[in-house]
Amino acid sequence: RNGKAVLAFGTYKRDLGPEDEPSPFGEFRVVDAIRIVEMQLNSWVSLEQLKKQGIITKYFAVAQHEDVVKLHEEWLVNSRIANWCDFLNLSVATKIFVMPREGTKQGLLRNFFGEEITFFFRWHAFYTQMLCILGVVGAGFHLAQNINIEVRRVAQIVFTCIMVVWATVFNQLFLNRMARARQEWGMQDFESAYLSIDRADYNFELEGRVMQTCKRFLSYFMCFLFCLAFIGVISVCEAKKKEEIETETDGYFRRYGSVVVVLMIKVWSIGWGYIAPLLADMQNHRTEERYNDSLTFMLAFVKVFVTLWNFVYVAFIKNWTSPTCGATMEKVTQRIWNNFTGYTAANRTLAELAMAALQEQRYTYESNEHVCAYGCYPVSPYAVTQEGGETNCYQILRYELVTFFFVHIVYTVIFLIFPMMKVKIDMWLELRKVQSMDDEKCPGGRGPTKAYSWLQWQAKCPQYEYASWGGSRVEDFLECAIGYALITCFGILFPSLCLFAFIGNMVEHRLLAYRMTHVTCRPFPRGASGIGSWTQVFEYISNIAVVVNVMLLVSVMYPIKSYDLKYKFLFFIVLEHALLGVRAALDQLIPDCPHDVKRIEDFNNHFIRTMVKFKELHVRPEEQYWKEFGRVDLGLSPGESLEPNCSDMQGTDWSDSEGSGCC
Repeated sequence: RNGKAVLAFGTYKRDLGPEDEPSPFGEFRVVDAIRIVEMQLNSWVSLEQLKKQGIITKYFAVAQHEDVVKLHEEWLVNSRIANWCDFLNLSVATKIFVMPREGTKQGLLRNFFGEEITFFFRWHAFYTQMLCILGVVGAGFHLAQNINIEVRRVAQIVFTCIMVVWATVFNQLFLNRMARARQEWGMQDFESAYLSIDRADYNFELEGRVMQTCKRFLSYFMCFLFCLAFIGVISVCEAKKKEEIETETDGYFRRYGSVVVVLMIKVWSIGWGYIAPLLADMQNHRTEERYNDSLTFMLAFVKVFVTLWNFVYVAFIKNWTSPTCGATMEKVTQRIWNNFTGYTAANRTLAELAMAALQEQRYTYESNEHVCAYGCYPVSPYAVTQEGGETNCYQILRYELVTFFFVHIVYTVIFLIFPMMKVKIDMWLELRKVQSMDDEKCPGGRGPTKAYSWLQWQAKCPQYEYASWGGSRVEDFLECAIGYALITCFGILFPSLCLFAFIGNMVEHRLLAYRMTHVTCRPFPRGASGIGSWTQVFEYISNIAVVVNVMLLVSVMYPIKSYDLKYKFLFFIVLEHALLGVRAALDQLIPDCPHDVKRIEDFNNHFIRTMVKFKELHVRPEEQYWKEFGRVDLGLSPGESLEPNCSDMQGTDWSDSEGSGCC
């Protein structure tokens, strides 16, 4: 290329090139050496089994202090503030308000953590950037909805379309960026080359057995049973809350019902986080990649379901399963509006208008000589007489959505800050213990001051693995997937929530960066060709969001919710298919792999196929055989000679040649 030889294959030598030119090989990085050492060790002995059996307490890739310093200065420090003043690490704190980038200038993340973790931070940075756009648009639509009822109707439909387009564009653009990074880093075929190492718990003898097949089926069936159990618990909480409201009891569920539901969601999710790894171990996966894919599916399926179920119940099921009944219409209105101070039985005019409006707008029905109101009804007698009045379900959805989202952000931040404090406290307690022991031995009562070495400090840091205070790739992605599902599925109920999500992700990104740099023990730098099975998880959530958003427009929001059932169904089918068509069109307009990446890959493949790897084999003339094989009979019988037959050589240009044996 450019008049110079292109090295395609050869033994690695740092000084292979001329003295005045760099080596034709790329730089041999430290992470490459760590991977080679790890592969060699795993081919000889299982480090994970040694740890489980207590032979070793911990193994990790040691980080050089100068590398951590570079990573801190490039990734965590706000250079503008640092050049001016760095009082109490002000430069690190103010970095929170700087838009995260997809990578460091010198590629320090990839050269320190490897491609697997770098891909996660690239995804998280790009997700935060896209949330900034959606947050600004959502805040504008939130303000527009307060203008009048007509603007609100149009704004809800438009923002639904914008949400679907945003989710599709976000996923496709990241696939583009992931394809470019994969080609630039040479990670196209990484899994097939590296992830063939067997897991320590893999048992080859179990493969193909009926018992093992039953275990795999049972592990996935447990996901379904766990979701059913959660539905039962939430139904009991909702029933208790409804009972206290109808009996006018100032009970616990009536006052704190929404908070109890949010806490149950978190408790149920945490419990499943301990059960899912046990079920994944039952499946006896051979490689770590297959194990992580199975764990990702079970965690994402159950936790996203648990998160969204209560909102799905209030939006689409509560109206049919939680009626309020009474002997007369007046009794029903008193029950559903008993906490509304402006409504009394004495106010006959308002009562008659409200009861007439409830019947006219089909909020009530008759059953067994009783009058019943559906589970979703106007929040006040004034609301039922006004066009587009809000229902109790709409208010509950908005309140619980905001409550859960902020609890989710606080929960994530606390579990990022707590490990930082825990590591410092553990180290301080251990140093204090050693110091007190030395003080007792010292005659003067005060021994020399103890301090951790750099290696000792790293050994005390929590590892980057599942169910560890140091975090893990699965758990970090899972928290993001839950927030992504809430925004895409129910963001139209509270559009400005997208802006708060952007701010929360800004804080989360910097806390994750600080944890990985200064708290978590350096993980082994795994390679990867992308974010793996999480690509499918976010695609599934985006497809579910299309259905949920259209159902919200049909079932919860005015005016479509007041239409007849056949018109609701028609509107749902038309709008849902239209939005799915928009997603399909955007998938084609923004392909997974950019065209320039395909051209480069085609050129590289063509070059590999056509280049001469070895010198052409020279065969002497006396050793050369036929140059025409068109009439050779390959169906040889036993004992048949390979010598040419004169009848087969008739009509050929070499049948009468000298030495052929034919005349």
